[in-house]
Amino acid sequence: MKTSEKNRTHPLVLGQCAKNSEEGEGYTIFKNTNKSLVAEIKALDKASDTWKEYNYKGLCKVEKELNSTQRLCVDEDGKYFIKNVKDFANTSKNNLLDEINNKFDVAEHINNLIGPLYTSDGYKKIEFTSYKDVLKENAGHKNIAALESHYSGWGAMGRVTSKEVGVHLNTYNGISLHEGELGGSSMFCHFNKDGNICNRDYNYDLKEFIGNKPKTRKDLIEEIVAEIPDVKYKHYGNKWFTDKFAFVLEKIEPGDTDEESNGRDKGKKIFNLVKLKHSSGDNYGERYTKVKMPKTTTPSTKNDILVRILPLVNQIEFGTEVDLSKYIDLSKAEAIAPIVSKNKRVQKTKINEKKFSEVFDWVNEKFILEEDDLMKALSNLENGIEVGESEDIIKESVIEFLGESDLPSFSFDKGQRQPNHDKYKGLVKLPHGCSFSFKVEEGDACEITWSHSIYYTDVVDFELIP
Repeated sequence: MKTSEKNRTHPLVLGQCAKNSEEGEGYTIFKNTNKSLVAEIKALDKASDTWKEYNYKGLCKVEKELNSTQRLCVDEDGKYFIKNVKDFANTSKNNLLDEINNKFDVAEHINNLIGPLYTSDGYKKIEFTSYKDVLKENAGHKNIAALESHYSGWGAMGRVTSKEVGVHLNTYNGISLHEGELGGSSMFCHFNKDGNICNRDYNYDLKEFIGNKPKTRKDLIEEIVAEIPDVKYKHYGNKWFTDKFAFVLEKIEPGDTDEESNGRDKGKKIFNLVKLKHSSGDNYGERYTKVKMPKTTTPSTKNDILVRILPLVNQIEFGTEVDLSKYIDLSKAEAIAPIVSKNKRVQKTKINEKKFSEVFDWVNEKFILEEDDLMKALSNLENGIEVGESEDIIKESVIEFLGESDLPSFSFDKGQRQPNHDKYKGLVKLPHGCSFSFKVEEGDACEITWSHSIYYTDVVDFELIP
């Protein structure tokens, strides 16, 4: 994300650190508006006969002048070393910055001096954590000394850590909402000798957040409402169909979170309304995310979708409660209870396994029995509960398992004929008396070279045997 020109010229942005400064290039200097704090920091800039030296213990001092360019120095353990006179200038600067940033923790002051800071969407507030909190939390750890060493020095990474706390609204291919800690980064950030804040832009660019305004739960609800087209829908279970697209409301279990690859973003899922494009006939979506409109549906409206999700939004920690009657009509909302059959499903078709190219009998397989969501969906399907949703859960899980099996290959070497598996038909036998048939087709190219062509194998026409 590029920093806007407005933020580059903001009164609190004093400019960039010079190439020959203690920090070097890539740092932005922010004005410390607390005059008394600036005065306290500047008061620390005074000459000293002692200093801290890397790899030596405690405070060091000059023991003897060896010549015009070298000094014999000693640490608190009596360990001697030689230091060049020209290096003393840098040592003084580093020791001064250490003293400043050990006494005044920049993490405690950022928001008061240049904040409060919010993300561009206004739904997350930026909070800052000090390395001291990390050390406090790990006080009894056997490697605490190594952790303390990691944070030593005014310029150490992670002495300040940013957190983006609030909600994240995603409107790409539907609408999803998460709440919690949803971003941030370890930072290089400190006070300089003039009492101003210096921050390395590459890790976390504070300029991006200056001047951003916070939004409310009302703003959030109105954005969600605007994302759902006001058209005629055909409804079944957790799905709403139109001629051009379908909405599928995923089932969220208590405690479900999204953990990003960096391990820091842990947002609790509030809801996920997936939007799938109409592909052909009664089919929506593509590849592994597909649904089929059942023959039995009921007329529905935008209101019936909103009544499922807006009460969830009104229960989050972010913001204050909103009067939902301005957005939904509960009196016209259809019943939310699942569709339940009075009788258990019975498989009527007698299966002749010899007619199938390959049989996957997973009825008693441990890896299937340990999949709680899959087993629950199979049980629901047997009992006629949430039939459409259950079929989708089973389909998604089983196709993933099939992808790890020895399915027919569409790969071939140069000069060979491309394999044809049009007559292939597989059978998957699952617990709760559920059996599915499927076919295969050539998927996306995996590797194409002068000597061979390799394609993924896609599972298609995955259907419950009636």
